[in-house]
Amino acid sequence: QWDMQQVCSLLMVMNIPQYIPIFRSQNIVGLKFLMLDPTAMSKLGMKPFHAARLYNTVAGTIAGAVKKRGRGRPPKRRPRGTAAAFAFRTQQQLQWVQQQQQQAAAAAAAPSSSSSSSNI
Repeated sequence: QWDMQQVCSLLMVMNIPQYIPIFRSQNIVGLKFLMLDPTAMSKLGMKPFHAARLYNTVAGTIAGAVKKRGRGRPPKRRPRGTAAAFAFRTQQQLQWVQQQQQQAAAAAAAPSSSSSSSNI
């Protein structure tokens, strides 16, 4: 259930924001995003290296979610290996970005207490 904001956040965290307009114009979200493979990403105009990196990150995130769901608890230690470690770090960074966005939205929605000051 990837929405456009999550897709764009992932591209920002992975330091490949130049592809955000492509994903927005093609409305690549949700299952369409999860089903992309490096070949399809390259056809969209992504460099093969970036396409492979994004694919491995998304695949690692999905595999982690399925594995977590299957065991009923999160893994006790970080995954080993370069691709797995990168996917783990990217997932952690994406969660942090989402938390920051939620906090900013909550702060913007909260009424401002400084505007109701009283003169004594």
